[in-house]
Amino acid sequence: MEKRFAALFLALTLCLGLVVPSFAAGERETPRLEVTFDLPVGYTTAAQEGEYRIWEFTVETVKEPHENYVTTYDVYTRNEEPSVRTFTVTPLPMGTKITLDNLYPEQGGWLSLKLKAWSDSDGDGVYEERIFYWEANTAYSTTDYTLIPSEKKGPFSDKDRFSIWSYSTTGDPEQNGFHFVGNDSYSPLSASAESLYEYFGSDTLIQITAAHVYHDGKEWVTREPEEFCFLVTGSPAFTDVPANEWYAGAVDWAVSKDITNGTNAAKTEFSPGRNCTHIQILTFLSRAAGITSTSIPWDKEQMQVQNWAREKGMIDDSFNGSKECTRAEAVNYIWQTLDKEDAPASSFTDVDPNASYAKAVDWAVANGVTNGDNAAQTEFSPNKVCTRGHIVTFLHRAYVPEARLK
Repeated sequence: MEKRFAALFLALTLCLGLVVPSFAAGERETPRLEVTFDLPVGYTTAAQEGEYRIWEFTVETVKEPHENYVTTYDVYTRNEEPSVRTFTVTPLPMGTKITLDNLYPEQGGWLSLKLKAWSDSDGDGVYEERIFYWEANTAYSTTDYTLIPSEKKGPFSDKDRFSIWSYSTTGDPEQNGFHFVGNDSYSPLSASAESLYEYFGSDTLIQITAAHVYHDGKEWVTREPEEFCFLVTGSPAFTDVPANEWYAGAVDWAVSKDITNGTNAAKTEFSPGRNCTHIQILTFLSRAAGITSTSIPWDKEQMQVQNWAREKGMIDDSFNGSKECTRAEAVNYIWQTLDKEDAPASSFTDVDPNASYAKAVDWAVANGVTNGDNAAQTEFSPNKVCTRGHIVTFLHRAYVPEARLK
């Protein structure tokens, strides 16, 4: 977009004899990109500052001398370890429309946009940098972008394609899920969460940088860019799961992994405060283990779940699936599913060391799945009934080490 505008602007200037306008730095307030989120009805979200584990590539520019010329190309090598970076991010569910406006501000010039993305494609809590493979069509002055797999390790380079093809850690938004709202490039850019999900996948952190480009009467000047970040979760827009709630990330994970979904026909409600039954948590566990899935009719799935749980020794013939599940019973089910590992003994005053669930509580606390239920961390509350919000949070921590309590 930047090159297209600059070429058009300069061409008109030369052909028509126009004077390039002067917009000196500091003369006017720096224009800002206008970013708006049109959320699904009833859904609320808020920007949150947080630390993200980012796996990035180091880019090295190499010059290769030849007899009569020098070849320059970039080599991409993924860093040995993820780094931790802080972003202020707005989580966006499916059904959200994102609009980027004020691309050509009153102050003159234009806003040059660049897009970076990191995806947690395997749900391990590490966001891997996405690399754009692009091919420039010089005949039509267009660029076609394609994402290479996020698991690309490297090193790799565009050594043999430096004149036409290349790799890049940034791309133009209109080539990567965004499109102009109107019929020309002066229009706002817009994208849906669905289109970005289709392009990048779920759990993708997207960063848009906007830099004001203007002419000061002598040369083109690019001001310091500003950044906007949002997270495409790939999850439905549950009207009863605010983005800043403690269980929101676990709900996104559980839905993306086909462990559970909405509780109403329209799939707009998750019911995080609804008490969870024994058959429900066992169903969640069987789906997480790949035994059953949400595509199986509920009656048939319940039979498969009970057969699986009975084979693992988790239930017997006295099983009552409609009974509400307590904290002790929940961690016991999870512990048995994950091979009943031993752990140091906990010291809760309300957990008898000889109780059938005691080792499961020890394991859950030692592995950051849950902890005490009071401020002093002296009580576990084993008989307290779990809600759907509690259960998906336990499962998220059990299956994703990065989500565990520290």
